[in-house]
Amino acid sequence: MGFVRITDNLQWIYVADLDKGVYVLKLTIELDYSQQVSKVSIVQAGWAYARYCNQVEVNKELTYMIILESWRGLRIAPLANLYAADPKEYPITLPQNDIWWYNLLQQPVFYGSYLSKDSKYLITAIRSQGIMIFDISEPLNPALYYQVKISGCPTIIEMVSTQDLLFYTDGLSLLVFKRVKPNMNDEFPNLFNGHQSKLFSYSTSFAQWRCYVSEEQTFIINAQCGDVDFLQMKNGDPYNISLFKRINAQQNTRT
Repeated sequence: MGFVRITDNLQWIYVADLDKGVYVLKLTIELDYSQQVSKVSIVQAGWAYARYCNQVEVNKELTYMIILESWRGLRIAPLANLYAADPKEYPITLPQNDIWWYNLLQQPVFYGSYLSKDSKYLITAIRSQGIMIFDISEPLNPALYYQVKISGCPTIIEMVSTQDLLFYTDGLSLLVFKRVKPNMNDEFPNLFNGHQSKLFSYSTSFAQWRCYVSEEQTFIINAQCGDVDFLQMKNGDPYNISLFKRINAQQNTRT
C-alpha cells in the first residue's frame, strides 16, 4: 500500500510505503529533436525511515519533505543532501527531525492530506478527529492552526485549484467546506461568530453591583461599591463606550 506524489517540475517522485518508509525516485525524461519523449528513466535517489507512513508532501521550494506517520505525527526531512549527492551514491538515507505532534494524548491516523500552494498550511484528514490544519510556514516548527471536528473515518480529502472549496468523504457522506473571510474580534479570528466581546474597565473598585441601560440605549448607569458611573454609548454602539460622569460616594455602600 502506498501513496505517490510527483513534483511539478516532473523530476522527483515521492512514494510513501505503509511498511517501508518513503522512497525518493529521480525521474529523467529525454526528448528527441521534435520535442517528443524518447526515453524515461527512474532511479531510487533517497530513502527516509517512517513507520505506518501513508502520506507525504513536499513544499513548493522542494527543500523539505513532510512525512505523515500514522499513530505518531509529522516527520520533517530536509532535502539539501539529496540534491547535493553524487548519483553514484544513490540511494542515500535522508536525515529527518524527530516526530512532532501537538497532542501526544490523541494520536493521529492519517487518511489524506493537502499542502496549500504557498506551502504554508498542511490540511489533513484524521480518523475520529476530522480535518486538522497545521501552519508549516516554518517547516521545523509546525503548529496547529485550526480543526474541524468530524467523527468517523475519512476516506479522502480534495481541494479545488482555487483553494476555496474542500471536499471530505467518509464512505457514507460527502462534506463540502467553503473558505470565507473570518470575522475578526480584536485581531483574533472569530470563525463561527461564537463571541464578539470587548473589555471596558473604568474603575478600580473591587465589586460592581448593578447596571442599568437607558431606554434609548445611549447611557449605562453602573453602580459600584460607593461610586456611580454614567457611561455613554455613542449612537448606541456597544463597542464605543466612554465614561461620561462619575458620582463619588462619601463611603463604601452597596448601591
